[in-house]
Amino acid sequence: MKKNLSVLGFFVTLCLGAVFLVVYPHLLWLAAGVWAASLLFAVLWIFLARERVWAFLTHKNTRYGANTALVVFLVLGILVFANVLGKEWSWRRDITRSGVNTLSPQTVKILQELDRGVTIQYFNVPQEKEKAEQVLRLYAHGSKKLKYEIVDPNRRPTLVKSLGIKKMDTAVLSVDGSERRQMVEGATEEKLTNGLIKLLKTRTQSVYFTTGHGERLWDDPAERPESYTALRGELEKQGFQPKPLNLFSEGKIPGDAAALMIAGPRSAFFPKEIEILKAWLDKGGKLLVALDLDIGESGLSKGSRQLAALLSGYGVQVDSKILVDPQSRAAGVEPQVLMGFVGARDHAVTKDFPVSSMGLVANFLIPLTTRLSKSVKEGVRVSSIVKSSPNAWAESDWGSIRKGLVNFSAESDFKGEMDLAYAVDKGEKDGFRAVVFASSSFGVNSVVNMAGNRDLFLNSVAWLANDESLISIRAKSDAKEESLDLQQKWLNVVFLLVVFVLPATILGTGIFVWFRRRGR
Repeated sequence: MKKNLSVLGFFVTLCLGAVFLVVYPHLLWLAAGVWAASLLFAVLWIFLARERVWAFLTHKNTRYGANTALVVFLVLGILVFANVLGKEWSWRRDITRSGVNTLSPQTVKILQELDRGVTIQYFNVPQEKEKAEQVLRLYAHGSKKLKYEIVDPNRRPTLVKSLGIKKMDTAVLSVDGSERRQMVEGATEEKLTNGLIKLLKTRTQSVYFTTGHGERLWDDPAERPESYTALRGELEKQGFQPKPLNLFSEGKIPGDAAALMIAGPRSAFFPKEIEILKAWLDKGGKLLVALDLDIGESGLSKGSRQLAALLSGYGVQVDSKILVDPQSRAAGVEPQVLMGFVGARDHAVTKDFPVSSMGLVANFLIPLTTRLSKSVKEGVRVSSIVKSSPNAWAESDWGSIRKGLVNFSAESDFKGEMDLAYAVDKGEKDGFRAVVFASSSFGVNSVVNMAGNRDLFLNSVAWLANDESLISIRAKSDAKEESLDLQQKWLNVVFLLVVFVLPATILGTGIFVWFRRRGR
């Protein structure tokens, strides 16, 4: 009788504890107390039925069953342990050729440097959320400080209205405990990372570009191939504010200029403008210069010649010959489009670019460029950030160039590895900085998204603006999903393996074990 009462007490208290846990979840101590009572009932039953329990435990079948149970529990323990390890220290490998399942270095860098919580709310209907959720999982995996939520607009119309959501496929990024928000349309990596950059930036930096000397157009409504409108859009995505500047009419460079751009000036500067530039640099200004060749002038354009004279005072010498590289044909471009390679691998602008074997895979494509060289200036550091391949030469025969004919002459042409871009500074954070490109054509709309041109330009601006958190390799805007296409014969092989071979192997193993045990 006592045994039956102890069993009844065990089950009653066990069920009662579960009821208390569901009905009164805030009173966890109550459920724990009832379960403690059920444990006491179990111990009481074992004590009262100790002879039966001992007989059961010492039985032959029980020992076999205990061995099996031990193996099962060990396997379950290993699985649980592996799951815990996988949650805390997960490892992934992307085997796609274009890396569509891997975040870009810039995104990884931003996520690792998060110092506050960030929430991403993605608004779309359930049947359209799959692609976005894959990207959001990668972001959450990249930082424990970032979490995301998929919101069905049809189920939460009040939230949609309060946030001002106008269309599906919209993400709202917000800083936890703050009113700061950033809305982006689409949930691609490029858009989400650009949204994160704008969300986390505490101030907007102005980047000025000069006008009035035939420079590359930054605000070209027609977005012609030779303009810089694509780069202007990229700067805005990085949280910069591009502004025009006419040096002659303004008479100064604004105090809020994080950097000043002079891209391919073809006509001459007034002496007053050159004086303004020099005085500004000497006071710690930040300048990006992209020079231009003019075939009609048989060398540098007028404006570029004046800038070359200014830069010579800071350790940069500019040639007036056009560079040619026959190896460029391997990249599908003409010889006047040079294959550029990373120069100083320890410099902030280029340190994140992949190591490229010279002459095999180009880091950059630089059309219509001349070459740069260094001169020693006390206190000035000149770092080569882009070099040509050893097969390039500096062509001096402009008559042949006008005819479209280029041939290397050992007597007048220099052949070998040459510098195409420099980063210049004094090694001081607040001192002057300059980035000099031997060609402005590398940033035009038609080639800026080729190779690493876009990242080279944006990294240069970030370095000039003392915002090195933005220096990295950015997400590709045209990354496409990849699928595995199998021929019919391989589909047949997979079908046979899954439907026939694998089940037959399992069945055969089972029959073999059964016959072997039966024969004992």
